[in-house]
Amino acid sequence: MSAIKAEDIVHVLRDGVAVLPGGRCRTGQAIVVFPSREQPVNPDHLRNVLLYLFTVTADSSREKGFLVIIDMRGKQTWTNVRPILKALNSIETSLVTQVFIIKPEKFWEKQKAQMSIGTWKFEVEMVSFDSLSKLVEISQLPKMIGGTHPYDHDDWLEIRLELEKWIWNITEVMGCLENVRKEMVECEQPVDVKTAEIAVKKHANAKRTIFTIPVETIENDASRICDRISNPRNGLVNPDLLSALPHVNNLVDSLRLRKGDVFKLWDSRRGELEKLYQQKLFEQDADRMIDMVRSYCNQVVRSIGDIGTCENDVDRLQNDFEQFKTSVQASEVTVSQVIKLAQILLSSPGGTHQSIEIAAVRLQDEWHLLQDLMNRRRIILLNARSFFNSSQKYFVELPEWTAKPGVNPSDVMLKSSDLLEDAIKRHELFWARVEEIYAQAFDDGSKVTKALKEAETEDNLAREQLNRLTRAHKQLHDKWKDRKVLLHHMLAMIAFETDVKLVVDWLDQHGEPYLKKNINIGENVAQARTFQRNHHNFQKVAANTYDNVKKLDQVYQNVTESGSKMCDVEKMRNLMSDLRMRINRFTNRVDTRGSLLKLSVLFHTHYVELTNWFGEMIRKYEDKTIDLSVEDCEKSKERWVLESDETAQAYAVTIGEGKTLIQEMQKAEHSCDIDYTISIAHIHKLISDIDERNATLSNEWAPRRVLLQIGLKFAMFARNNRDILQQIRSWEEDMREIVESETFFDKADSVLPYHKDNQSQVRVAIANIRKTAKELTQALHSHALSELCVRDGTRVVELIKENIRVLDQSEREVMKYADETSQRIQAACDVVAFRHFSDEILSMIDREERHLASLGGIPHNCREAESFQDVLNDFQGKIEKRLKEPYNAFVKRWRELMVEQRVERDVIVGYNEEILSKWRRLTALCEERNKLLKAGVACYKTYEEAVVPILQQLGKEYSQPHKDWCAQCSSTSSCQEKVAFITDLISKHMQLKERFIKGCIYAQKNGDFFLRYIQRTNVRQTERRKHEERIARIKSDIRDRQSNILELWVNKRAQLDRCHSYVLLDATSQQLIGWLTGEGDIKLKEYEKKGKSRMDSSCDNEFGQFKLQVKEEKTKIQAFLIMAAKDKEGGLNQHADDIDICIKEVKNQFEKFSKRVAECEVVLRGGDNAGQQKDEFSLDRHSDTSIFDEKIVNVRREQNQKMLEPMRELIKSERDYIEDLERCVKIYVKDFDESVRNNLISASLKQLRSDIFGNIEKIYEFHHDKLLNELIKYEMQPEAVGASFTVWIDLLNELYTEYCVNKEQKNYVLGTPEVMEFFNGVREKHSLEINNDVGSLLIKPVQRITRYRLLMEQLLKSCTGNADELREAYEVVISVPRRVNDIIHYNCLDMKDFNVDELGPFVLQDMLTVWEPRAYFKGRGKERQVFLFELSIVFAKRLEISPKNVRYVIKGKPLSVGFYVVGKKTGKFLGSDENIYRGDT
Repeated sequence: MSAIKAEDIVHVLRDGVAVLPGGRCRTGQAIVVFPSREQPVNPDHLRNVLLYLFTVTADSSREKGFLVIIDMRGKQTWTNVRPILKALNSIETSLVTQVFIIKPEKFWEKQKAQMSIGTWKFEVEMVSFDSLSKLVEISQLPKMIGGTHPYDHDDWLEIRLELEKWIWNITEVMGCLENVRKEMVECEQPVDVKTAEIAVKKHANAKRTIFTIPVETIENDASRICDRISNPRNGLVNPDLLSALPHVNNLVDSLRLRKGDVFKLWDSRRGELEKLYQQKLFEQDADRMIDMVRSYCNQVVRSIGDIGTCENDVDRLQNDFEQFKTSVQASEVTVSQVIKLAQILLSSPGGTHQSIEIAAVRLQDEWHLLQDLMNRRRIILLNARSFFNSSQKYFVELPEWTAKPGVNPSDVMLKSSDLLEDAIKRHELFWARVEEIYAQAFDDGSKVTKALKEAETEDNLAREQLNRLTRAHKQLHDKWKDRKVLLHHMLAMIAFETDVKLVVDWLDQHGEPYLKKNINIGENVAQARTFQRNHHNFQKVAANTYDNVKKLDQVYQNVTESGSKMCDVEKMRNLMSDLRMRINRFTNRVDTRGSLLKLSVLFHTHYVELTNWFGEMIRKYEDKTIDLSVEDCEKSKERWVLESDETAQAYAVTIGEGKTLIQEMQKAEHSCDIDYTISIAHIHKLISDIDERNATLSNEWAPRRVLLQIGLKFAMFARNNRDILQQIRSWEEDMREIVESETFFDKADSVLPYHKDNQSQVRVAIANIRKTAKELTQALHSHALSELCVRDGTRVVELIKENIRVLDQSEREVMKYADETSQRIQAACDVVAFRHFSDEILSMIDREERHLASLGGIPHNCREAESFQDVLNDFQGKIEKRLKEPYNAFVKRWRELMVEQRVERDVIVGYNEEILSKWRRLTALCEERNKLLKAGVACYKTYEEAVVPILQQLGKEYSQPHKDWCAQCSSTSSCQEKVAFITDLISKHMQLKERFIKGCIYAQKNGDFFLRYIQRTNVRQTERRKHEERIARIKSDIRDRQSNILELWVNKRAQLDRCHSYVLLDATSQQLIGWLTGEGDIKLKEYEKKGKSRMDSSCDNEFGQFKLQVKEEKTKIQAFLIMAAKDKEGGLNQHADDIDICIKEVKNQFEKFSKRVAECEVVLRGGDNAGQQKDEFSLDRHSDTSIFDEKIVNVRREQNQKMLEPMRELIKSERDYIEDLERCVKIYVKDFDESVRNNLISASLKQLRSDIFGNIEKIYEFHHDKLLNELIKYEMQPEAVGASFTVWIDLLNELYTEYCVNKEQKNYVLGTPEVMEFFNGVREKHSLEINNDVGSLLIKPVQRITRYRLLMEQLLKSCTGNADELREAYEVVISVPRRVNDIIHYNCLDMKDFNVDELGPFVLQDMLTVWEPRAYFKGRGKERQVFLFELSIVFAKRLEISPKNVRYVIKGKPLSVGFYVVGKKTGKFLGSDENIYRGDT
């Protein structure tokens, strides 16, 4: 189905704006017809209707597109047709393929339509009906435009409403089934046996819900709707309605399938719940078994660390453990049964196996834990038995071991080394046997402690026994070790003497001979390094001897410290002292040679490096070029300084190293007795060579320093020259920027001194550059460096000349431009002074403006407003005097600057325009203040002096009791005078109504004007709100008084109408009686005088004419009697008796007269037909020629009834509307507010209250408290009901404009998921039907304001009397949608670059087509949207971002509603009501 339902736009569909008759053109396209109508249609309604019709069309025809027919015949105008085409244009282009417009009858309408045909996306063609019948078969066109297609719009609409209602119902039923399915799918799983039983019961209730759904009733309704579509009343099936039948059948099938699927789901869920119930029972049993197994585990844990104190205790504990094990094995059968049941449940299909598996695993884990604890207890007992056994065995052997701990050293003293070694072996074997027995006992004890630790427990007795074993073993080991040390000392004495002899032999045979042989230190680096490498190898060999000596010394120390009596300590001391002396002398000679070789290598290496460096420097200083950059020159100078310092340092270091080497060799000659004479002479020779090379390099340093200084000075000269040139160019650019900048005039005074200073600084800098160039040239010539070049080969002298030439040229150019800039800055200073002058005048105007703002606020009454007017007039006179003299001086200076022509004309003209603009603003504020005060005076005067007194007087006058207005006539007055008197009263009464209604309207408008100016005043918000509330109370009071007076006025009008009816009846009765007693009686007497004489044919004809005249009088009397009876039935209480008298008198007079006529005819014509003649003139018999027969009376009654029916419908629909509003306010709004107070909704949803509901509460209060009561007053007087709308027009406009605009712009909020979820919950909570959801209720005000127009149209069509008030009410109700549409368009206007206050309040908008002369006859114009404000008119271009997103971009500048004339030479302010500034042209 479409997003738009027929119910939402039923009032528009019923009006027949557009119809879808079901016809097809020859290509199969669906036909949409727009019948001819006089009244325009809201564009939004048109779009909604088209979208709906396009959606409900059969799919096969929709794909081919639509053919649209618009009937412009009759009263249909292009103004009505244009919105239709625009609505079609806004819909998807592919839907509409062609539009046919039936040619209008009016010439201008035809021309308008013809000119706009080419401006649409689709093809538009204007044809006559005859031509249309050739394009589309006449049988496919509805009768309303001249075709023969039998289309019944009311029947179509009724079927569509019934079909959509059925679809809505079946959708709700399917939603109910879906809710049941979701509850079954999303329900929580039972957590225990109790919740499983509850879930089974709840699931049984869901079955009853499924079987209570009325599927058969829905199918019967579907069959009835399908039958009605297939067999329509007119006999012709509508293909668009017929296309809905498959959808209906599919929905029925879907419902049947949905119900079956839900039941299958229920049955499947039932099995799952039964399985869950069994599962929860299993879990309960498993928990019980787990508790039992845990109790066993606790018993094992409590005794697991108890092992007793001896082997007998262990045997007793093991017997207890075996008994406990037997009882545990008895429970194993039950545990196995529970686990087996779990396996059975897991093997069954379906169900939640995870919880069963978890319970089974928990039970198995607890059982395995118990088995593990029992196994640990068994291991602990076994290890404890072994530990007590092995420890007892160790302690049995311990006393014997303690007495004889191995071999006694005294037994092997002074024996050979072989015997000592054998004794040591026997001593080790003894300890190996002891260690074996100890290891077994300690291992068993460790196993016990490990088992206890794994069981997370411990036994102090076991640990104490193990510690006792360890302590005893340690004491035994200490005794055994003492004997072992003595044995080893005896063996070490023999080995010490042998090792000392070996070391002394190596020194004599190898070490000292090598040092005597190798004494040379080398003559170059290679030899020195070779000797050094060989000496390092020798030192490595000697290191082994050093290590042996250290070991011997350590042995000596150990023996000495032990105090052993088994060794000859004195002998060992002598051997060790001699060895130490020999090894120290040898080490000294080795270290001395190593030091000499190190110094030799270092000196020879530095000698080679220094001589290479001297050669490199000499070659480098032969280059006589310089660098151009200062950085490179500074680096070269720094490098030269660094090189000279490094050279001197390297020279000193190398010489020092050579001298140090000579000194060390001389010392070695004395200490080591070695001859180094040859080596010393060689070192002296190398030192002399270094001195010669250093002297040669030193001679090149002074010329090199001069060259580098000149190069640096030239580079600095070149850089300074470039900097000066760059600064000159930058200065020139700065001068250009200053002159061209927007702030040039603001900074002119401050820039001028700096500019002159810059000129002098540039001249000084250039002079310094020239001086530096001269000094450089002189330095080059004085040091014979005239041919000095840079790296690229250019001579330095030539570069100096070229730089000076470029500098001179740049100086000339920049100084010329600087002089021009000075002149411009001076001119700018003049402009700045002129601007200061204008600023003074502007500040004076600002002061006056502030003074104006302080004159007073908003008046509270008429007297205060008049006093404020006097103050304002005095202020306007004074400001002209204060500003006249300064302005004349300003004009004089302005003319001088214009004549001098030193500054730009536009600048000073701009200052002049600024002053004029400020003056206009001041005058506009004065005028705005004046308008505010005038509006206040008018508002207060109208209310206090005009409206309220008149309404009070009328209230007193109309509140008097009912009286007979006819009684005010004198008793002598004739009937005609009474009629004229009552008519005059009615006329005065009507005039009085017009006067006080116009007065009330005038007062309301004055209040609106006053409110508008109050809103535009610059006062505090609280003060403005206070005045607005006071004016609103005044307007409300006027409306209430006006409503009461109108009610009293209607009652008085009814009294006057009754009196008027009575005097008319009285006058008519007197006229009828006058004829019967006058003219009729005279003629009848003439015929009676003739008596029984025979009448001739002429006399018979005369009497026949007389009878016809009598019958005419009878007809008049019959009409009189009917009208009198009607007036009497209408409740004319005060004249009821008088009317009866009139009726009786007229009847009596006519009966007498008719009897005489009948008797006279019998006498004249003879015969016996008196009865027949009497019946002929009877008032109970109606003549065929009656001009006022009973049918006419019935027609009038039907007209009155037809007039009352729309009125009753208006009141009934108003009550229904109020009920809908009450339902929305007291359910949805109330629940929303309660949720906000209780923080039950999110913060984002809380902020959407105004977006969702708008001001619907105010609308409900207005209709409930005001409008409904007003409508009920006029229930029997429909022609006067217009006052109910005209009285409340401003409030009606305000409420519905605000609501509809908010609804249009914020309607998307209702479609958000969060909002839909909340309000669906509210609807379900209060058990509301789907058609009472929040969206349906919130659209009611929008539908209601458009429904009022239709009801007013029906009242206007049925009204037979004065319909002026109804027409006014009709204008009121149609103005609200127009205003809403204007505000919506205004909100799309892009105003980001415009000041809204300058435009004034928004009035209205409309479309304007702009035609260019060349394109006028081509049928293409530019569409522009025109927005009218109080002060300006704005033209905008429509930009359609999307079908529902439109933006208007302002084209050009706003046009002022007022006008300004700008003078060419001078101007002055002319005081007037409009405060217009006119110039003297």
